Amino acid sequence: MLGDGMRMEVRPTWEDTQYRCQICTQILSCDMSSEMCPQIVCENIHTVCRKCTQSLKQEQAPKCPQCRQPLKKDDVPNRDVIFMLSIARMRCGGCESGVDMPCETDQKHARECSENHITCPLLNSDLMLSQCTHSMSVSALWEHCQQFHINASTHAVAMVNAKACENNWMSATMSVSMNFERNYYAYFTITTPTNQYNMCVHVTREVCDVMLADPKILLCVRRFFPETELTFHRKIISLEIGSICGMILPIPAIVSSYEDLSSLKKLDTAARAHKIIEIPLSLFAQMLQYDEAETAIHSGSAAPDPAGTEPGPLSGTPVAKLKITLSVQFWFHEHNAKTDPLSPRTVSCACTASDKPLVASRGQRVINTWHW
Repeated sequence: MLGDGMRMEVRPTWEDTQYRCQICTQILSCDMSSEMCPQIVCENIHTVCRKCTQSLKQEQAPKCPQCRQPLKKDDVPNRDVIFMLSIARMRCGGCESGVDMPCETDQKHARECSENHITCPLLNSDLMLSQCTHSMSVSALWEHCQQFHINASTHAVAMVNAKACENNWMSATMSVSMNFERNYYAYFTITTPTNQYNMCVHVTREVCDVMLADPKILLCVRRFFPETELTFHRKIISLEIGSICGMILPIPAIVSSYEDLSSLKKLDTAARAHKIIEIPLSLFAQMLQYDEAETAIHSGSAAPDPAGTEPGPLSGTPVAKLKITLSVQFWFHEHNAKTDPLSPRTVSCACTASDKPLVASRGQRVINTWHW
């Protein structure tokens, strides 16, 4: 209990609910064009971000998530909240940082803050690959993934020891064989002399409503640590199909903890290409059939009959047999606060690659090559 003359000073922070969307819990924005711009959704002036407002309006009978009143038909920005956000200067409140920040600065800080509230960005392995709806802090995401996003086909977390190489860089390689069906996570931990870094490779088959269309295999590499801890200089992924076919591709980006695959798929073609890898399923099927045909020829037996295999989106595509050996390799620079006080430096690599991967000829594994 406080004595006479003592007063508890409570300073507001960006963790306070009035500055966050009541659905996605992210910090609202004072930028009128942002998807995080606060919107009045009902007559009671309850407010959520524009992104969540659009999601609510897609429901059959949209209602306010707080009072269950019908939603407003028009987009109405909450200008009082926008003004308050534009003049506010507060500390994070989720971590120990005591620096007062404006809204835009804290939005950037919150994306990498270990105590930032996020909705799990991973997909469930159900029939429609629905988005996981669990909410948690960034620091709890790795444990959540180990508990809810590992199934019978998922390997245990691979422990990868980083090796020192030239230019004070380090390298790490992870390889795993998998029977790919629809959705797969390959979790691994890179260990250096000073720290451990949790990551995963997400491989998923696109859910396509049109049966005649050619769906894609989507790949992204995710990190479970702040962006400032490692600078990645080179990133490659290789996929081996069978014994004689495969491809090597550059990894466009290491996806952060708050970016979900569903949102990345909605980006325009250029922006999407800078985040995820997309490969037509028909290309995998072509390589698999080529591999089986070559195996049959050299064994002296007839080519395998695809009858009885699971038909894919393309007629005769034996997707049930799709087995992949997946490998990723990174070259990176580690930033240790005690030994490396400088901010991460940027290294640009000139990379040229063929525009379209081709099926490898007999005896070759690499079907897409480039030079650094």
